[in-house]
Amino acid sequence: GSLGGGGAMLAPGGASLTPGKVWTRQVRPTRCYFRVQAAFEAPAAASASSASASSAAPASCAVEPAVFEAAVASSLQAAFGVSGAAQNSWSLVSFDSGQGQAVLRARPEALAKLRMALTLVTRCGGRRCRLDVTAVAPNLAALACSRVTEEPWLAEEGGAGEGWEDPVTEI
Repeated sequence: GSLGGGGAMLAPGGASLTPGKVWTRQVRPTRCYFRVQAAFEAPAAASASSASASSAAPASCAVEPAVFEAAVASSLQAAFGVSGAAQNSWSLVSFDSGQGQAVLRARPEALAKLRMALTLVTRCGGRRCRLDVTAVAPNLAALACSRVTEEPWLAEEGGAGEGWEDPVTEI
């Protein structure tokens, strides 16, 4: 239909638009993006020497992108089998080994299964770790937007990535 210029506006299917009627079209994204933070357990010698310190810095991530990708693929295969893992296509968009942050791309249908598989990862590169999903967005622009990805509990002292003990709220 025409969107201005004096012509009659038409709705999908050729029906004329009535004043006051709002037409919307929802678009479902074809891909979803995850921001994932890897938190590694501190080595035993370092944690024993800093046992008196209440807030130890998170262990650095010295893992190659291929090793990280293999850990996620192995977790998917362990959870859903070879056939189930193959049905959940995903890819590693970027990986910052210094910060332990990754951006993954997946189809919306695979969102729940991939997220579950990420929580099942316990080892990466021979070291104990956990993977925290810090943001999920329908596109990279939304993933980069600070208002979508700001989680106040990640910025608090003792929050995710600081260690293995997460703060517990007693009810």
